[in-house]
Amino acid sequence: MDSSSRKKKAFERISDSVDRTEVVDLLERLIRHDSSISGDQEKGVVDELVEFARTHALDYEICPVIDDRSNLLIYVHGTEPSAQTIMYCGHMDVVPPGHISHWDSDPFNPVIVDGRLYGRGSVDMKGSIAAALCAVTALSRANIHLEGSILFAFVIDEETQNRGMKAFLEHKSSRSIGACVLGEPSNLEIHIGHKGVMGFWITFFGKRAHAALPEQGINALSYCAKFVQVVEQYQSDVLSPRIHPHLGCPTLTVTMIRAGLELNSIPERAEMRLDRRFLSTEETEDVISEMENLLGEFLMLYPECKAEMKITTVCPPAFLDRHNELVDLVSKAINPDFPDKVPVGTFLAGSEMGMIMDGLQIPALIFGPGDLSKAHRSNESIDLEQLYRGTELYARIFYEYCGHGV
Repeated sequence: MDSSSRKKKAFERISDSVDRTEVVDLLERLIRHDSSISGDQEKGVVDELVEFARTHALDYEICPVIDDRSNLLIYVHGTEPSAQTIMYCGHMDVVPPGHISHWDSDPFNPVIVDGRLYGRGSVDMKGSIAAALCAVTALSRANIHLEGSILFAFVIDEETQNRGMKAFLEHKSSRSIGACVLGEPSNLEIHIGHKGVMGFWITFFGKRAHAALPEQGINALSYCAKFVQVVEQYQSDVLSPRIHPHLGCPTLTVTMIRAGLELNSIPERAEMRLDRRFLSTEETEDVISEMENLLGEFLMLYPECKAEMKITTVCPPAFLDRHNELVDLVSKAINPDFPDKVPVGTFLAGSEMGMIMDGLQIPALIFGPGDLSKAHRSNESIDLEQLYRGTELYARIFYEYCGHGV
C-alpha cells in the first residue's frame, strides 16, 4: 500500500474514532467553571484537564504562575524520542459574561439548542481545547501511534496581561518544539497572522470646582472629549492609509472613559482607555513614540490641562509566510486531495501567536473550531458539527506532523 492509500485509510479510521459524546462532555465540564477574571479564574479548568490526563494516562505538569493561577502542560510522548514535537496552545481564561439578563441561558451551565452548544468559552476557546485533547483519544482508538510528540500548553491570563504565556516562554529552554498550532476560533480556516495589540491608559488632570461655577475649575472630562476627536482625526489621516496587503490598516480606538464623582462638581480627573492595533510592519517603539507625540501636541494646545499616559497591554503582531511548510502541512491534513483549496486568511482579533513565534523562533498558525463573531458576547455558542470536525482535523494534523505507525 502506497503512502497516499495509507493516509486515506488512516484518516477514515480517525473519522470513525472521534467520540462525539466525549468531546461534548469535556467541553461542558470546562464551561461550568467560570474562568474569567471576575470568577474563579482557571483553577477549575486545570482540575478538569488534569482529570482528563489521568484518565488517559498522559503525563502532565502544573506550572504555578501567579497567586493560585497555574499553566498546565500535557505531554503525548511519541515512539521516537528524537522525532519532532508539535505544540498545541490554548488559553483557559474567558472574558466575563457581562449582564446575565442578556443571556437566554446561564452562561456557565451549557445547553444544546438546534445543534449549537451555548456557554461562555464555547468558542473562545474551550471548544478548541476539548477538540484538540479528544483528537488524541481518537488517534488511540484508531490504533495510530505517533513517532513525534505533542505538547499541549494551556495558559492563563490571555484575555488580560498574557502572564501565562510570558511564564511559559521564560522556561522554554528544556523543550524542543518545531511548530505550534493555536486553537483560537478560525471557523476551521488557516489563519497566518493578526495585528498586534497595545493598550494605553491616559489620565487627564483638571481642577475641581462647583458645577455652578465652572469657570473656577478645569474640566478634565472636557479635555478628554477633545482628545477623542484628535484620536478620530489621527485614525483618518495617519493610520487608515497604512494598508497591509493581508492585515488591513492599523487602528486606534477609544474604548473606555471614566470621570466624575457627583453631579454638581467639575471633574478634576478623567481616564481614557485606548486600544491600538498595529501591523507586523510597525515597530512597538514607533507605536509608543507616535502616541507620546500625539498626546504631547494636544497638551501644547491646552497647557492648562495636564495628562499622563501608561501602557497597560502589549501583545505583538504575527505573520507567517503563506508558503511556509507548516501551512502546507496543515492544508494537506485538511484536504489531502486539493490542499491549495484550503482557505488561508488572517485572524481579526489578537492572540499569543506573535509571542510564540518571537519567543520560540518557530512557525505558528491559528486553526480552531468556532466563529469569532460569536465570542465575547451574550449567548456565545459553537456549532457542534464544526466541533466534531475540528476534533478530526486536529488528529489529522498531529498525524501529518508527528509521523506515524500502525
